[in-house]
Amino acid sequence: HGNFSILHYNLSKHCITYTLSSLLNPISMPTLERVVYANKHLLDRIHIEGDIQKIRELSSLGTIIMLPMHFSNLDSAIISWVIHNIGLPAFVYGAGINLFSKRFWNYTLSRVGTYKVDRGKKNPLYLIALEQYSSIAIRWGCHSLFYPHGTRSRSGGVDPNLKKGLLSAVLGAQEQIYLKEGERGRKLFLVPVSFSYPS
Repeated sequence: HGNFSILHYNLSKHCITYTLSSLLNPISMPTLERVVYANKHLLDRIHIEGDIQKIRELSSLGTIIMLPMHFSNLDSAIISWVIHNIGLPAFVYGAGINLFSKRFWNYTLSRVGTYKVDRGKKNPLYLIALEQYSSIAIRWGCHSLFYPHGTRSRSGGVDPNLKKGLLSAVLGAQEQIYLKEGERGRKLFLVPVSFSYPS
């Protein structure tokens, strides 16, 4: 389980913004202006398209389940920056257990909404526990993010072999909400997301 901290979450947002800005301006020397205006520089380089206002409205009406395609190692940093920039609250998401092997990342990731996922474990009991963990978080109103591929898509397109385990947690959560609260229960909204990295 995680130990979410709003202090760590807010700090990580600034770190991600500065890091992405630095990666997209590799030749420029670090300056005070680049630190202060890092977000503005990113908005000039990363274009967010879609019905942003509708997504904001849905986040207040129910729970958002964001389903981004996984194409690059930068995806997680970019989607975190996008979530913040379009005015959405913090999301819960799973990350490979290998990312928690270093003490710094274990400490940081567990405080920004991340929980551990061991993709090597195929034990039915573990898979059921993971699915239930996600389902309960969704039922409690935690906006969630899943990579439906489970790993990177080499083509950047939608692979027909999607991981259905965590998606079934969404259906299970919605079913439980309806059984408990009826039609007035909190709605779940699936929001697919794709990345484009033009050369």
